[in-house]
Amino acid sequence: MNKAYIDQECVMCTTYGNFLKKRTSQITIKNQNDLPDEDIKRDEIVYERGNDKFYGAEAFIQSTNDLGGIYRSVLIIKVFPKIFLDSVYRFIATNRHKIFKKN
Repeated sequence: MNKAYIDQECVMCTTYGNFLKKRTSQITIKNQNDLPDEDIKRDEIVYERGNDKFYGAEAFIQSTNDLGGIYRSVLIIKVFPKIFLDSVYRFIATNRHKIFKKN
């Protein structure tokens, strides 16, 4: 069983977790606080597939890709350099509580 660890106090993160949960039973959504301290400090989505662990933008890409079907098209994002994807991810992650406020 694959696991996605998300910040459950973040609207954007929980929305993504619900998105995954609705589309597959192969990914379990877990609280980011269930991770070891070094992973919690990264403050980004963590995706575990077997013995592999993905972080940030790569976690998003891999977890979406694992949904299969049309969602595999997310791999097109990988045409961009990793440093660019990580920068965009880090900007969104840093500002997520400002951008996606609870009503």
